[in-house]
Amino acid sequence: MVLKEIIILAIILVLLYVLFNLDKIKITKSFTAKNRLAVLISIILLLIIGPVIIAAILTLVSVFVTIILVIIFISIIMFLFYSFFSKNKFKRIKLI
Repeated sequence: MVLKEIIILAIILVLLYVLFNLDKIKITKSFTAKNRLAVLISIILLLIIGPVIIAAILTLVSVFVTIILVIIFISIIMFLFYSFFSKNKFKRIKLI
């Protein structure tokens, strides 16, 4: 947990360094104070909203994985049920 916070703090510091030294880095020629403020506000909003978006995506992925695992589990149970009650003993083992 502490390592994650240190990494996030380092990313914020690098973004702020790049933000306030864009004139020296020569990314763009005309970078006024209004543009700096807009970029700073967008970075702060991204840091606030970003984890919420990531949590929502991870929740959706976990729901889909759970549904897929339930479908696989039910199909395995149905296959075992069918093979257990099958009359033909040779069809029991064949999967294909």
